[in-house]
Amino acid sequence: MQHHELSFLTPEQVAAVVEYLGDHNAPDGLIVQFAAYTGLRAGSWKACASAT
Repeated sequence: MQHHELSFLTPEQVAAVVEYLGDHNAPDGLIVQFAAYTGLRAGSWKACASAT
């Protein structure tokens, strides 16, 4: 089993991603902030998105 080192974005990096998304009219800025600050994982995010 391979182990991967986890890396986390700083608050400044999260803000930069959200700003980039806003500059490109992407609607995901809020969910990116929510995921970053709550620890929502990609699989959970995908499950929520497909449920709607």
